[in-house]
Amino acid sequence: MKTFDHASRRPLGNTGLRCCPLGFGGYRITQGSSEHRAALARYLELGGNLIDTSANYGLGASELLIGEVLRAAAPDDRIIVTKAGYIQGHHKMTASQHAYPDVVKYAPDVWHCIHPRFLSDQLEMSRARLGVERVDVFLLHNPEYYLKDCANRGIDVDHAREVFYRRMETAFEFLESQVRASRLGWYGISANTFGLPADRSDFVQVSRCLAIAESFQSAHHFRVVQLPMNLYEPGGALECNNAGQSAIDFARSHELGVLINRPLNAVRQGRLMRLADPPGLDRSGADPEAVLSALHSHEEAFANRFDFPLMRGGMGVGGWLGPVMHQVDSMDAFNTIIRHTLVPAAETWMMNADHTLRKQPGYDEWRRAFGEHLDRLLDGIQETLARKLHEDAGTVRSELTAAGLSRSEQSLSQLALAVLLGTDGVSCVLNGMRSTDYVDDSMQALRSPISGGQAILCRLDREGVS
Repeated sequence: MKTFDHASRRPLGNTGLRCCPLGFGGYRITQGSSEHRAALARYLELGGNLIDTSANYGLGASELLIGEVLRAAAPDDRIIVTKAGYIQGHHKMTASQHAYPDVVKYAPDVWHCIHPRFLSDQLEMSRARLGVERVDVFLLHNPEYYLKDCANRGIDVDHAREVFYRRMETAFEFLESQVRASRLGWYGISANTFGLPADRSDFVQVSRCLAIAESFQSAHHFRVVQLPMNLYEPGGALECNNAGQSAIDFARSHELGVLINRPLNAVRQGRLMRLADPPGLDRSGADPEAVLSALHSHEEAFANRFDFPLMRGGMGVGGWLGPVMHQVDSMDAFNTIIRHTLVPAAETWMMNADHTLRKQPGYDEWRRAFGEHLDRLLDGIQETLARKLHEDAGTVRSELTAAGLSRSEQSLSQLALAVLLGTDGVSCVLNGMRSTDYVDDSMQALRSPISGGQAILCRLDREGVS
């Protein structure tokens, strides 16, 4: 049963495409996950039609999953948005072999490129993974890494910008050729810095990008921009950095489609804040610091008794997890670390320890107690995080009430999405919905629209809470 009908779709700029105001973000979905597959299928079932992904999401696994789901059940008006620019993981070796020009080596694990040779290969691989002849919208993915790299190397800002926009012009020329070849429909840019002050060295200006496209021909295909925005990072709607207009206002006045990402993950006062209601508290009473100390002692006893190194080069679980538990500030991030880092490492270490020590006196007893200590520590960290998230959620609701929005019957994530959906100029808000429950909750934001989202963002910003 659809919750959102075709008649209520919004125009994606003047592309002729019409999209559900809430889009499916493919950042952390991956091929092989039945949960992610079901979430995307549910989104389509409820009437959604815009799916956002990128060549580097899961090193292509996100596009593969999307392709599989769409081959099984794709609405006639589905819109696929994908992006290219990042060179990560094993793709760095491929990039070195191809010797792509103009590669920005921003960090050991983050390379970037928007040269036509690289974009051509990325577009072909994306089309193959998605199983489409033509990508509806193709975006340059965070090209501002060139500007960031120049700032790190002390290069003059004005010079860096001139080179940056010349590279943009070269990329646009190539993308126009791909439109003519029917490999893509429309193109644009996804930049994290569209909403920043104009004097920032890594600021990317929508108006200048549009002027480059217009210099080719009036009937150009640069028609979509994507940027982050949320309750506490409203720059895209409020920062006047395009000849007196914000990025979104400028885009609206020039009929550009606007996609919003990161709607529920806000960076506030230097830390990540999740704009959603947290899970309930178990209130086990476990003090993570006390349990961590006990785990340290237990591992020290192991090191003194058995001739076998602790995991992670002798650091042990306690030595590694201690700093982590003070740095992580969201349940999602904590669970990801546990699932993808701690559990695989601990399982490998325990398997090796079992093989070597299973016949030694006292090992089985130590192993059982170790599991108990670790379980108590993880429970304690989760409870501490949940308590903090409950405090954060209460603060956000209070601030929304003060800004004129009080809807206790809606979840916090629905409210945060609804404000963005009610901001003039926004075509679609992208949300990374990785479970069917998450899809169901998010899509409810479409049932209770809010007008004047920009005014709410302005009041929040004026109160200094951002």
